Amino acid sequence: MIDYNSIFDDFKAGNMTGLYTYLYSGLILFASNILGSELAYMAEDCVQDAILDSYINRHAFESSNKWRNYLLTVIRNRAVDALRKLNSQLKFIQQGQDNLIDHDISVDLISQETFDTLYAAIDTLPPHYREIFTLSFEQGLKNTEIAKLLGLSEIGIKKRKARMLDLLRTRLGLKSHDDLIFIITVSQFITLS
Repeated sequence: MIDYNSIFDDFKAGNMTGLYTYLYSGLILFASNILGSELAYMAEDCVQDAILDSYINRHAFESSNKWRNYLLTVIRNRAVDALRKLNSQLKFIQQGQDNLIDHDISVDLISQETFDTLYAAIDTLPPHYREIFTLSFEQGLKNTEIAKLLGLSEIGIKKRKARMLDLLRTRLGLKSHDDLIFIITVSQFITLS
């Protein structure tokens, strides 16, 4: 017969030998039953968390029954948390698989071609225009911020940006600035996703 009171008294005094000798395997079994076969490997973590928690608070327990109830409650809560996390991960994976099944690869190909074409045209720009493009469209800086950074006037930045957009529009064979701005915006969105 297990003497829970003496194990509890030893535990309160900092001696865990009785706990590990007489109770530990039963606590592991308790956690494993809750976790099931998929997460049984986490049973020891749940039990160790409960032991550590109860050890930190060992002087607050009035009796061995309250201490054992506390251990079982913490183990159950940790096991349930692990199950919830697993279920959440499985749902996330399933949603990802559903999205992959429904996803049309041609959209990715068109997006990548657009991206490649735009950046090939940008690479042909003179360095000072590429810098304006990077600061404005990639880093999202405003004209005043770019002007301060480069030591130029805001009007000078606006003129360079307009000239840069003209050059890009011409090199891409676009009819209007709106088409170019659309392509740049879509490319930025693609790189963010």
